[in-house]
Amino acid sequence: MRPSHAIVDLAALRRNLARAAACAPGANNVAVIKANGYGHGLVPVARALEDVAEALAVATIDEALVLRDAGIAAPLLVLQGATTRDDVAEAAERRLWLMLHSVAQVEALCRSRAERPVTAWLKIDTGMGRLGVPFAEATKFLELIESLKGIRVEGLLSHFASADEQDKSFSNQQLER
Repeated sequence: MRPSHAIVDLAALRRNLARAAACAPGANNVAVIKANGYGHGLVPVARALEDVAEALAVATIDEALVLRDAGIAAPLLVLQGATTRDDVAEAAERRLWLMLHSVAQVEALCRSRAERPVTAWLKIDTGMGRLGVPFAEATKFLELIESLKGIRVEGLLSHFASADEQDKSFSNQQLER
């Protein structure tokens, strides 16, 4: 046993998410619970938040399937997106939302044999420099996706590089992009 441990108050977690959501009335919230609920238990955290958040986000298809198998019915966003044809088919069948952050992912999705439309979120890199279509190419990327059958765009997102810093100038620039 490790000498340190964390005790998570799931009721407090629910209250905190509700308070955060109240700060942006009208905005939807997606609770990111990847990495085993950040070490606090994927399924218990999902159960605690599924009726407070509009959706839950996990890193991989495998995490999403664990939640579906546990009876979690909330919308699930897979941040990594699909990596194989089977992933795309599984996502369509199990009603998972896939992150699309590159043209290669869109091409792979088009080659899949999913029998149902796939719901997708588009990730635009507005300055984080990690994953996402460069913001200068975002319009072209969206036009490509809109021209395809079998993909329903649910949302658009980015990742703030320095949102926790007091100087908000770069975050504001990202938001403008």
